[in-house]
Amino acid sequence: MTDGLLGIHHVTAMTDDAVRNYKFFTEVLGMRLVKKTVNQDDIHTYHTFFADDVGSPGTDMTFFDFPDVPKGASGSNSISRVGLRVPDDAALEYYLERFKAFEVKNEGIQELFDKKVLPFEEADGQKYQLFSDENNQGVAPGKPWKNGPVPQDKAIYGLGPIEITVSYFDDFKKVLSEVYDMKPILEEDNVTLFNVGEGGNGGQVILRKDETTPSRQGYGRFIMYRSG
Repeated sequence: MTDGLLGIHHVTAMTDDAVRNYKFFTEVLGMRLVKKTVNQDDIHTYHTFFADDVGSPGTDMTFFDFPDVPKGASGSNSISRVGLRVPDDAALEYYLERFKAFEVKNEGIQELFDKKVLPFEEADGQKYQLFSDENNQGVAPGKPWKNGPVPQDKAIYGLGPIEITVSYFDDFKKVLSEVYDMKPILEEDNVTLFNVGEGGNGGQVILRKDETTPSRQGYGRFIMYRSG
């Protein structure tokens, strides 16, 4: 038993098309469908879980499918982007070429907090970014999908830093620090990087200040994050 949080457990989002979402996560990203069930509050809605080869905690991206709800709108007071971990910089180059082949919208390889990242979007506008684990230390990664379409030495094997944008920046910083015991390790204008648990790419939250229009819930939006 532990007295503190160990890291990011999973992230849940909403999709309007379970089949398209399944194909994107398995055939393009190379994450394994480890579980398919239903929303406990609405048994007509799928709840799908994409993770590493064995469904390890800290590797799960899960979805509810709501085909009849309106598309969500990006904005503040929301999870704005989810990180996914890959083994090294060479894996980012591999995915860059893969994204070109599958016509996945992306912003090219960049640097963020002295790490190489590859921001990209799913077809519904949901935003992600791959984080290179090269020289990374902290929360251990999961196990890449053995029989997936991506070579194991390149494949996604866990959740990376979760980006949250809020208008109530100072209050939210206080909650993350004092309630959840997250440690600020880098602070710049209107952005703070927090470590949770052993930290590193598998245990970080990026908090950004954004006083523009609040986001609107709907498909193509993340709906929660949890630490475990």
